[in-house]
Amino acid sequence: MYAMGRVVGLDVIPHCDRFAQIVLAQPDHFEWIRRTGQVIARRGSAVTAEVERLIHRWVAAVGTADGSPIPRDPDDLFRRLDESRRVRVLFGSADDPLGRRVRRTALIRELHVRGLETLPATMGPPYRGLELDPSESAATVDAMGLGWREFRFVRPEPMSRVFGPLTRYALFEPVSDDSWELDFDRPREQVWRYVTGHYADVRDRFGFDFMRGDMAHIQMRPNGIPSELGSHYDILGAVRDEIQDRGTRSFGYLAESFLGPPGTFAYGDEMDHLEAAGADVALGDLQSTAVDSAEFSARFRRYLDYAATRWCTPALTIMTADKDDPRFDSLYMSGSVARLFLALLVADLPSYVGLGFEVRDVHDRPAPSEHYTKHYVFEATTGIAATNGPFVFGANIALFETIGRIRRLADGLRGVLATATTVWLRPPDATGQDRTLAWVIVGAIGERYLCVANLDHDLPTAAFGVPCRPLTEPPAVWLPVFSTVDPPPVPPAALRTNGRQWIVDPLAAGECRVYRSSLES
Repeated sequence: MYAMGRVVGLDVIPHCDRFAQIVLAQPDHFEWIRRTGQVIARRGSAVTAEVERLIHRWVAAVGTADGSPIPRDPDDLFRRLDESRRVRVLFGSADDPLGRRVRRTALIRELHVRGLETLPATMGPPYRGLELDPSESAATVDAMGLGWREFRFVRPEPMSRVFGPLTRYALFEPVSDDSWELDFDRPREQVWRYVTGHYADVRDRFGFDFMRGDMAHIQMRPNGIPSELGSHYDILGAVRDEIQDRGTRSFGYLAESFLGPPGTFAYGDEMDHLEAAGADVALGDLQSTAVDSAEFSARFRRYLDYAATRWCTPALTIMTADKDDPRFDSLYMSGSVARLFLALLVADLPSYVGLGFEVRDVHDRPAPSEHYTKHYVFEATTGIAATNGPFVFGANIALFETIGRIRRLADGLRGVLATATTVWLRPPDATGQDRTLAWVIVGAIGERYLCVANLDHDLPTAAFGVPCRPLTEPPAVWLPVFSTVDPPPVPPAALRTNGRQWIVDPLAAGECRVYRSSLES
């Protein structure tokens, strides 16, 4: 990876599987409920204590997995044993994954019989306030024969979502056991230490360069960002801080945040939240718009404004695993070349790309499930997302070859791009009316490269002007060095100033070009 100029990231996730070993070995790090039929009968600290007592009784009845003496009481099991010993007592050795799975399944059954389960993770305001869904469609039976019922919001808002398989760490005390409201002035210190410490230990062991913060857009305070942040504002930011405090000051934070409108995925403004949490880069949502759309240009322009004014910079994201499914096939019918050209040659924004983009086929109808990386997230065995075999890479050789040419160009300019500044001559049009772009890459020792792009993938441009005014000492001549169209129908000519602008020869549909200042020739 390093030989390709890339770095390696650690995925930091503020939730777990609802009955993971982590959850069963530390019940007090999560929120539990006791359900009776289709109703949440009880929740809060009393239910957590009940879970601990049940797990202790279960160990006393079936014996410890490692043959050690049975802990005297729940406190002995959950407070006096360290985590590694507790996991061996409950589930056995890490060298026996089948034995661990058998014991964990048996324990889940014991909890299920008594209606004990963790609260699922949620997304979008109001985050809190759940109930069991009484409808017939919300009832399922799993492979173990256990019946479950989905949750729903009591008062949902447009982006409210419940993630049934997941449960979130309980980072704050509730105002009271019978209240859904959290007291953000009462962080649960032991949970924060657990999460930040474990992720920092993983980083120390394996040497990751940055972290990807999953669901980084979550901001659960209804009143928005507090005026004093403190050390318990955001768990993902706290993980990054812990790793940096251990000596890795260069460790970065890429936030999985789509920069939606205020109040959509978070209470308040998402970018305000990401800045407060210390994120360096946000994933953004350019990947869910077509390159030749007004929406793409408007978001692109907004991201450039963020990059110029904020501590957190949006990424020029090309494709993510979440967008690699049939719903988004239309986004990759055309425009893939321009996406990568922008991502590698706009120095203002970092870039992000998912697996398989360089050879992704054009699908005018949905392809078999194995052609989409998103479908491998679910591990479904039935339905439209079911996969039957390994991932199938595309065979888009034309795209692969063009992208290879762009990468070689960018690799040749890596030294310039690493310290470059960007001067926009024709920035993205926030109204979407103009689909031509022009910018200059200015190197640290004065190297200058003019990039132009036509985002319209159906029509060529007419000849158009690129203004000189934003540049200090504009060069008299730009020499053509690259085109994404190979060979171009008409070889591009050198650009000469008329004193006000340079007139660029018509660009083909979707074509992007690079010119070099004659001073560098």
